[in-house]
Amino acid sequence: MKKTICTHFVAGLLTICMMLCGFSTVPAYAMENDVNVVPTVITTGTDEESKDDNIVAYAGHDVFPYATNYAVGGFTFTTSNLTPTKTVGNDARMHRLIFKIRLMPADTLASTVPFRFTIIKQDGNRYTTDWYTITSGAPSVITNNPDETGVNSAIPVSPGETVQFFFETDYGRSIQIENYWVYCD
Repeated sequence: MKKTICTHFVAGLLTICMMLCGFSTVPAYAMENDVNVVPTVITTGTDEESKDDNIVAYAGHDVFPYATNYAVGGFTFTTSNLTPTKTVGNDARMHRLIFKIRLMPADTLASTVPFRFTIIKQDGNRYTTDWYTITSGAPSVITNNPDETGVNSAIPVSPGETVQFFFETDYGRSIQIENYWVYCD
């Protein structure tokens, strides 16, 4: 009798553990093609992605240096993509983030595809672009660079701050990000 109760208890406990593990979510990121070739090795960090030592970041670089036009890489996504956490460098002169995205529809049958880009800062603030219509056949370039747009739309950042980038289009549509660049100064 005691053995049967113990067996049922263990079986129930294992079932609960399996259900909890099966229903938990884990973020999945599209791998960015690293145009700078060498993956970043993180030895210390405070964000969720770099808690442990010696993690190799294969999904783009995690730290954006001061005054460098940094080519992060490219990928193709369907519907949406959230990048891993990325970090603004610790240089005290850092105060704004500028992005530039070169993209085109990956759907061969689509003549136009809507696209929107959001920067999510560690404090929860979001900076979202308007919806753009991307036309097939030629790459489009989207930027918030005040030198190119004439509008001061650079994103304010602080040294050491973490950000994530969210790319989105219509459900089921695909977009190829040929490359995207980040510049912090």
